[in-house]
Amino acid sequence: MKETLKDIFAYGVAMTVALFLLTSCLGDDEDDIVYTHHAGITSFTLGTLNNYVSVTSSTGGDSLVMTTVTGTDYKFFIDQLKHEIYNPDSLPYGTDVEHVICTIGSRNSGTILIKNIDSDTLSFYSSKDSIDFSKPRTFIAYSNAGSDNIAYTITVNVHQEKPDDFHWTLMGENASLPPFNTESYGRVVPFGNRMIILDGGNLMETDDWSAWPQWNTLCPAGAITQLLGTSGHRLYAFNASGDLVASDGSYDDWASGITWKDENIEDANAGYMPDMEVHVVGVPSKTNPDTYQLVLVGRNSRMDTLDNLVVWGKVEENGVYSEESSWFYYPQSVINKYPLPALNNLQLVAYDDGILAFGTTDEGELSPLYFSRDHGITWPETTLLSLPEDFAPEGLAYAMTVDSNNCLWLADGTTGKVWRGRLNRLGWTDIKRAFTD
Repeated sequence: MKETLKDIFAYGVAMTVALFLLTSCLGDDEDDIVYTHHAGITSFTLGTLNNYVSVTSSTGGDSLVMTTVTGTDYKFFIDQLKHEIYNPDSLPYGTDVEHVICTIGSRNSGTILIKNIDSDTLSFYSSKDSIDFSKPRTFIAYSNAGSDNIAYTITVNVHQEKPDDFHWTLMGENASLPPFNTESYGRVVPFGNRMIILDGGNLMETDDWSAWPQWNTLCPAGAITQLLGTSGHRLYAFNASGDLVASDGSYDDWASGITWKDENIEDANAGYMPDMEVHVVGVPSKTNPDTYQLVLVGRNSRMDTLDNLVVWGKVEENGVYSEESSWFYYPQSVINKYPLPALNNLQLVAYDDGILAFGTTDEGELSPLYFSRDHGITWPETTLLSLPEDFAPEGLAYAMTVDSNNCLWLADGTTGKVWRGRLNRLGWTDIKRAFTD
């Protein structure tokens, strides 16, 4: 039922008088109804919503699949100063917000009205009515005395991009990149907003692929012979003796030079430590701050087999009272259907709570992209990510890394082409789902 604002006030006054007369007739045995001049919306929740997403079948055809979204999982914040109500955590892409059932609470059970989406006409709100939230809507909360009111703008946010879409963007050509395939250079290691590389024993950093300023004071030339990777807290490398070492201290301590400490490895399996194409990546723990699950992957030239890739693991804890743990070897299992093949110029990065890998086969072909969610044990091919269509490096002159914004960077050291890409959902702001104030 739609009414003008004048009619609404007349109705409110009539209801107030009628309730007053009714209460007077009840006598002293009933509690008096207290009318207040306080108005406001105190709660807002969504019911179950429909979600429509286009999916591609095995035959290549597209079809629309409907699922449901539990609206109560998405908390709404009520700003009582600005009189705005909204969900900081957007609903999934494809959610139908044109047909929404919602529950609204008001102060002292005051009346709530909703303004028409295209005019100033007002209607009484009902928790049973479907409401169109494709645009921000105006709701007016009246005090139960009918004397005061507050208008709120309610916005239901929905993601406008598919969460698992991934696209590469060519960021530049002819960049002054280092020759990644020479022995003097190691791989590109991400560290915060920086990218670090080893050149002739000197560590170099940059936040721009086209320039590589040199760090000459971080460690003596020749102190380390290969930069392996990082957890995000420490760097890992092989020293001049071929031993596995880690940087000691945080980045803030590196101004006076990096000190390296020996890493503990299982003595019984020390012969399985790789010596070629070695990478270290660290996946942050979801439960313990400053804790990383480290994975070391590489090829072992001492193994008498073409499939000589080995995997090691370690838990790195950086708390004040944490104890140092050892690296342990992951034996290869014959029942593992998804082992990572032995590849040349192997590239590994921590991404999307897992590890992404690719390289070049012995025949010179680029491999598919492999992805491990179990810390390096199984490596099925990923269906979410792919290499750029125009990525065709000559030989092994390429490198991949990831920055602090969850963007993948891919560089061709021969042509100087640089690409950047990111899964859409990894660029979304991490929103808290509960509000207590």
